[in-house]
Amino acid sequence: MNENPNYPGDDKELPVEFPEDPIIQDEPLFDPMEKPPEFQVNIKEDAGDDMTDLFELASEDEEDTASNAHPANEPGKKKLDGNKKKKEKRVLYGGCAKSLIYAVVIIGVSLLLSFFLLLGINDMVGLVKPNAEVTVTIPEGATTDQVVQIIKDSGAVSQPFFFKLYMSLTKSTEKIEPGEYTINTNYDYMRIISSLKGAGATYETVEISFPEGFTLEQIVDRLVEYGVNTEEALMNSLQNTEFEYDLVKDIPTDDPDRLTKLEGYLFPDTYEFYKGEAPDSVIGKFLANTEKKITEEMREQAEASGFTIDEILTLASVIQEESGDYEQMLKISSIFHNRLNSRDFPRLESDPTTEYAQAHNAAAYDTYQVAGLMPGPICNPGIEAILAALSPDDTNYLFFVTDLKGNYYYATTYNAHLKNVQTAEAVNNEVKASSGQ
Repeated sequence: MNENPNYPGDDKELPVEFPEDPIIQDEPLFDPMEKPPEFQVNIKEDAGDDMTDLFELASEDEEDTASNAHPANEPGKKKLDGNKKKKEKRVLYGGCAKSLIYAVVIIGVSLLLSFFLLLGINDMVGLVKPNAEVTVTIPEGATTDQVVQIIKDSGAVSQPFFFKLYMSLTKSTEKIEPGEYTINTNYDYMRIISSLKGAGATYETVEISFPEGFTLEQIVDRLVEYGVNTEEALMNSLQNTEFEYDLVKDIPTDDPDRLTKLEGYLFPDTYEFYKGEAPDSVIGKFLANTEKKITEEMREQAEASGFTIDEILTLASVIQEESGDYEQMLKISSIFHNRLNSRDFPRLESDPTTEYAQAHNAAAYDTYQVAGLMPGPICNPGIEAILAALSPDDTNYLFFVTDLKGNYYYATTYNAHLKNVQTAEAVNNEVKASSGQ
């Protein structure tokens, strides 16, 4: 390696000169403030703002410090302390009032529940209950609600809620047998259930058929005839019991001329009853059957045609009384529909309605005197009459007449109808002559 003549040797000492430190003047970075700023918090009480309490609590320490450092702020502190005291009083009084109300409500509810529970316990164990024997009839397939209602109606139970609860907990419904039972109204729940399990039960069933067109009175008479129950009990059920069926609920109740609410709703059919069966159970079987026969499609069809089911049953009852043949029912129904829509012939002019009105002294049912439909059905129609009322034939007929041989004569004009009447009378005279009348 070549030596560089510009660099001295390592053994030579070189003089080193260091720069002098800069002179820094002792001056403040910022000019001192003559007077530090004062910070104040003004808190105004808002009676409708619950956050005021939080602000007051958060500012208590700051206020103490500010008041010591700056005596000039004393007035503001006094005002804040006054507001705080008012707020504390209001919160205190409001809290006391709410607590008092809660206490009163809790005590009231507790007393009410205690009283209700006491009634249930007394009823369950048979305390303070009258001593009387009653006869009850449990229908076949009775639900828990039906059994509870039957026992309640007998007077053996005064608290149906507790009795139903007891039956549910003990699964007693499955063990109860249909039949007629004699129980005492002072029995406890356990003894009532034991009495309904079939031991010693005596019951006899009867099967009864009711033809189409039977009136309510005729149905009751036949039930009495077969020993199902008494006329008084059955009529009382028909007139006063509120049955929970959709069709029944829709029956209008604002027409004072309507004789009976359930005429037309006891579907004609064959039924099985217990002798001595509870009246509500008996009528309920008819109504349940009617509820099934009147399908949802039929209800929608009635509504689409502008009629209620009650009006359809009313019209069907007249059709039922006029004919028992379905083909003739369809034509007769067309005549009645045409008359309901006619200005010239607004009356149905049906003989069965006149007979019903005279038998019940109810002029509103006479369609020779009153336009449109009657206040209600005049009998209990069958399914064919109901279907005919819903779907009549499409005709222009306004009149018809029948003869003793069962012939039907239809006409669109009154003159044609008069000729049909003469023909029918000639046939009737022939029949009478041949029978020796």
